[in-house]
Amino acid sequence: MDTFAYESLTIGTVTTTMTSSIYAPTGQSPAIYAYLTTETDTVRYRTDGTAPTSSEGHNVAAAGSCEVNSESDIRHFNVIRSGTSNATIRITYKR
Repeated sequence: MDTFAYESLTIGTVTTTMTSSIYAPTGQSPAIYAYLTTETDTVRYRTDGTAPTSSEGHNVAAAGSCEVNSESDIRHFNVIRSGTSNATIRITYKR
């Protein structure tokens, strides 16, 4: 796998997705793997297309990380903050 893209997202009280124009650029193969790190606060995510809530979904603590291992899971990834302040996630994409 080769790294080809990166983005940084601010995660607040509204569900956020990864940016499709970054992980699946027009005319290029989409990402099949994403590595995420969290900063400043805790987030919750889901990859089944259903929006997480501040109390439901996989928990990633501040300074934590997670991997998303398929094109489908990247496309269906939804994240929301679960702490008291906005969080930042950093994402590296590979194909």
